[in-house]
Amino acid sequence: MRQKLRKITIIGAGPAGASAAFFLAKAGIPVQILDKAVFPRDKICGDGVSSRAFYTLFRMGIRGIEEFDRGQRIDDVILFDWFGQKRKLEAARNMFGNGFSTIPRETLDARVLEKARDAGAVLREGISIREIRRNSQGFTLVHSEGEEDCEILIGADGIHSRVRHLIFGSHFRETEKSFAMRAYIRNVRLNHPQSYYFIYLREIFPGYGWIFPLPGGRANIGFGIPSDKLKKEKRNPFDLWDLFLKHPILREELTGGVWETEPKGHHIPMKTDKRFLYKEGAFLCGDAAGLVDPITGDGIDFALESGQLVAEDILEFLHSSAKNQLGEYYKKRCESRIRKRMEDQNSMKKILFHTFLFDRFFRMAKDQPKNTILSRLLLGIADWKEWLRFFFV
Repeated sequence: MRQKLRKITIIGAGPAGASAAFFLAKAGIPVQILDKAVFPRDKICGDGVSSRAFYTLFRMGIRGIEEFDRGQRIDDVILFDWFGQKRKLEAARNMFGNGFSTIPRETLDARVLEKARDAGAVLREGISIREIRRNSQGFTLVHSEGEEDCEILIGADGIHSRVRHLIFGSHFRETEKSFAMRAYIRNVRLNHPQSYYFIYLREIFPGYGWIFPLPGGRANIGFGIPSDKLKKEKRNPFDLWDLFLKHPILREELTGGVWETEPKGHHIPMKTDKRFLYKEGAFLCGDAAGLVDPITGDGIDFALESGQLVAEDILEFLHSSAKNQLGEYYKKRCESRIRKRMEDQNSMKKILFHTFLFDRFFRMAKDQPKNTILSRLLLGIADWKEWLRFFFV
């Protein structure tokens, strides 16, 4: 075993940071997480959790949706297209039987973070990063409580990552982001309380709107739209929100509901670059690395998975007798397991996500075999062969 590292610091205690911390701490490696928030905290998100996410959650000892007190199991998908047609589609499950679900980020993040702390990770809350400087041993962090050093730095601090900006010299351009708005509502009686609602409007395409149900008559309501489309068309997000709420489906499904929150907006990264995964002792994972599905906007599964891969890279470096370089394993595995999938999704989006093609897309999806493929397309788990089969077979 190589000499132990002096200190590993993770910036950001969301799913990516907590995942990395869990797998390091579980292996007996001292690690700390710094976050500007105090947990539990709300996080603007659609709250959809894919079946893929449960592969990593399972390894953390979280075996199913029943372990979240405010989680809702999802059995199928209800699609409403801009022609007014409605379809009920099956939602796929993973090999362990876990399906898709809706879990408020306040609940999900607190549970994953609890696992990391139980494994031995140290959480320091309410700490804002102001500056990061390189030194002869690694990094000096300047934050709201002073200064400290670390040898390895993991940036899991989201789309506005300080690590990405200060160490990698990068930020996400307008064309590399989407904008989403969401609000919570209670006292609703959804016709399909265990279904994802996907609502397609021409005004926000290639984005979409959603109703994601939660237990106790609650739901997460929102929509996403490419940021450059929003800017190019000079659309006000709140005007789009009002337009969205006037949709007949929302008026029907949300009748009698009481809004718990005002609509809140946030940006979602929609592009990754292999240059921004590792650089001389610093890692990026989750949203900070842009690891988000460009079609669905879902990043929780990639966040959990990339955090685990970062931890495995460090453990490989520490324990291997071979001359492995720090960062090599992560870049290689992230490329094959996450970035390749993202690039495929991005290519499919560029080629196929056009209004005239989706006019045909919606008109074609009337028979059961195509509905099965359609469900996989909407949930972001279809491949090129399925897309081509849908359009041309």
